[in-house]
Amino acid sequence: MAIDEGSKTSIALASILMHQRFGIRPDFVPLPIGADPNAAASDAVLVIGDRAMHPERYDRFLENWDLGNEWYRETGLPFVFAMWVGRESVASHSLATQLEAARDEGVQNIETLSQQYAPGYELSIAECIEYLSINLRFTMSRDEILGLKLFYRKALELGIIESSPSPIWPVISSFNLPQLVPI
Repeated sequence: MAIDEGSKTSIALASILMHQRFGIRPDFVPLPIGADPNAAASDAVLVIGDRAMHPERYDRFLENWDLGNEWYRETGLPFVFAMWVGRESVASHSLATQLEAARDEGVQNIETLSQQYAPGYELSIAECIEYLSINLRFTMSRDEILGLKLFYRKALELGIIESSPSPIWPVISSFNLPQLVPI
């Protein structure tokens, strides 16, 4: 499998899903940022970020997976691709308040942001609004935490990680104050 090297999390998730679904552990080869995924000499390719915005462009492959959707289909839980976190020594109520305010401002301005940025991603404004409003979540609920714990457990079982991460401190969360969340 050719892989975008920009996300170790996505690589681990693809490994877990391939193992769960097909009982295989794919070999990985790098897919450089400028390389055309269609030209990769592999049976599958993992693209992330901007390259993943137009999966229809990768027409030589039989299936197209949205990793987050596939994880949800397998587990019934959302997948956490990214979050703001801070060590206990630097995470503060003030920092959490500032980051939550920035998040809230962005969420309140999805339409304006979509109008500004959609053309650069070759998306319609409606597609951009849908992506930001439906595909992404901007808070951590119990389900996200359970999904994160399950991901770590499966990664540990497959030897993708050597030990479960220590507790994390979510700075942006659906909680009123940052809380220590044991993983």
